[in-house]
Amino acid sequence: MLQIDLAALRPAGYRIPEVTRVPNVVRGQFGRVYSPPGGGVEMEFPYPIPREIPQDRTVSEDIMALWSNEREQIDREARAQRDSQVALFELFDLYDQLAVGEQEQVDQLLAEWAMAEDEALRFDALALISEKRIVTALPSPEVLLVRLRTSASLGAPYEAEKVQAIIDQF
Repeated sequence: MLQIDLAALRPAGYRIPEVTRVPNVVRGQFGRVYSPPGGGVEMEFPYPIPREIPQDRTVSEDIMALWSNEREQIDREARAQRDSQVALFELFDLYDQLAVGEQEQVDQLLAEWAMAEDEALRFDALALISEKRIVTALPSPEVLLVRLRTSASLGAPYEAEKVQAIIDQF
């Protein structure tokens, strides 16, 4: 039997998945019938479960690492489906599931991502900042706007328009 200390994972910033029902009967390869252990329920963790929760890491670091991993996973799945819009909606839902203190920490991370060289990461951050009205992250789009206006990149003027529209929303 495997035991997972959910009480230790929660304060460390790990999101605990919902319990789901599974059929009480599982048929094997040759038709043999099995009853699954655990009373017909399961939890699927979208991240590797640590053997121990490091005491020297802050909750902030854990939440930021978890959020980064979740975003990468969502991005990979969306690319595989060739549907980037799905990724945005999943990120919006993931953000809504965070506690207020966790949202504040993720807001800091989004402010960093809004300044990233990686266009996909920057796009996701700006979409979240705009959709969720993250005022505390607003200085990053303002700095990005200055950078884009002085950039020689062909797409810079178009992205600058988008960033200006986001700033104007606030």
